[in-house]
Amino acid sequence: MSDDAPLLGVHFWNPARTPGYPVPTLFVEHVYTHPSGDPRRHWLEMAGRCRVLRDAGHRVLLKIKFRVGIDQPRTEAELDAFLHGLEALASHVGGIDVTFGNEPNWRRSASDDPSVSPAWMARVFNGAGTESGNAWNALQVWRTHAASPCRIFVTPTGPFAPRGGRPIAEVEQSP
Repeated sequence: MSDDAPLLGVHFWNPARTPGYPVPTLFVEHVYTHPSGDPRRHWLEMAGRCRVLRDAGHRVLLKIKFRVGIDQPRTEAELDAFLHGLEALASHVGGIDVTFGNEPNWRRSASDDPSVSPAWMARVFNGAGTESGNAWNALQVWRTHAASPCRIFVTPTGPFAPRGGRPIAEVEQSP
């Protein structure tokens, strides 16, 4: 995408409709490593939509989430399942932009669930806090198993709240 290209993001694109978006347009697709129903079918449908968009000259940002309602895993057991799902999913797509979740701390208050913390999110994304050389994290798993190279973006987060308090951004704006 050239630097002077218009930035237009389209969520929830319907392949049955082809309204003639300008090229390139950024399309956002969502996929779950653990969807309800058959994961392989879910991944293949998503990969097909990504291929159609890519072949038409568009860019795709794929938001990979753990399961419906839970963007990122919250425990080591969920992380293990998430990373195994990433291994399988990565082989179906390539040549796209990827992010793992979207504001994963937003739906579950950090003050109520200490597992959703900046440190935990760094552990999920790049293995922060683990032994050097540990490649069992989202970034390394995706790089190792992706069908072709792609850009990987850090997950955007919502504001974190101190235990029992208001979100930090809200506190800073208080009189």
